[in-house]
Amino acid sequence: LFTDLSFRVTRGSRTAIVGPNGGGKTTLLRLILGREQPDAGAMHVGRGVRLGYYAQEGENMDPSLSAVEVCKAVGAEETWARTVLGCLKLRGSAPERAVGSMSAGERGKVALARLLLSDVNLLVLDEPTNHLDIDAQEAVEETLGQFPGGILFVSHDRAFTDALADEVIELGGG
Repeated sequence: LFTDLSFRVTRGSRTAIVGPNGGGKTTLLRLILGREQPDAGAMHVGRGVRLGYYAQEGENMDPSLSAVEVCKAVGAEETWARTVLGCLKLRGSAPERAVGSMSAGERGKVALARLLLSDVNLLVLDEPTNHLDIDAQEAVEETLGQFPGGILFVSHDRAFTDALADEVIELGGG
């Protein structure tokens, strides 16, 4: 899918990966995460880097748990979990509902909140604004903007990429 690809993501940087469908964006993330092995070359993740992954196809969350319970499972205090969920526009009684009864967009917010509340310093995000309305997309953008670590993300959302990324890697067909 690509050759001679080299880049660095540093603490606090926001790097977008863009390109056409089938261009290798998700494959690149899976290589970085060690879920696939490169045909050639080498991957290096720095010492002390703790990766957190947000998958395009959804996260493995116990459907019987509430949003708050999912966030507490990574060690977050309840008040902080509710604050982050609220920042992502999951408010009112929504944090108490079982994840299994939520829409795809709501589950995505819970998965992102859980990731932000975990002990990671590099977020690897595959289409984090899929299934979200405009208000929720803006909330995700604002919340991610406050994350102190690095962010490497795939997105087809041009406005989101323009607002969040300080570097863009474009993968193309060939």
